[in-house]
Order: sequence, then structure tokens, then C-alpha cells
Amino acid sequence: MMQMKRSKFAEMLYPYSAADQYAWELRAFYRWNETGENPRKQMLKQAPNIYQAHEPHLPRINYNN
Repeated sequence: MMQMKRSKFAEMLYPYSAADQYAWELRAFYRWNETGENPRKQMLKQAPNIYQAHEPHLPRINYNN
């Protein structure tokens, strides 16, 4: 279960690099075991506005053409 969440968070942080996703996922796992800080908190510490960045946006329509 936590493996899927870690990979989801890593994909949100690094959508274009599988190597960076994998590295972050391993780092998050080790940090979670050492300090008890869950991967979600680690993700939000690294990128506090990540959820706003991934929200769907309405298309901008310019009627002045």
C-alpha cells in the first residue's frame, strides 16, 4: 500500500524523469523508516503547492480575435 503511495507522490514531484522518481521513492522510504516522517509530509515539505499545480485549469478563451 505504501509503495503505491510513494510512487504516486514521486510521479507528482518528477513527472518527466523515471530515474528521479525512483531515487525520491527510495529516499522517502529510508527517511520514513529512520524518522517516521511519512512520504506525504516529505512531498509537501519539498513542494508545498504541489496540489495546486496539479489541479485542472479551465481553458482561457480570448474572444478579441
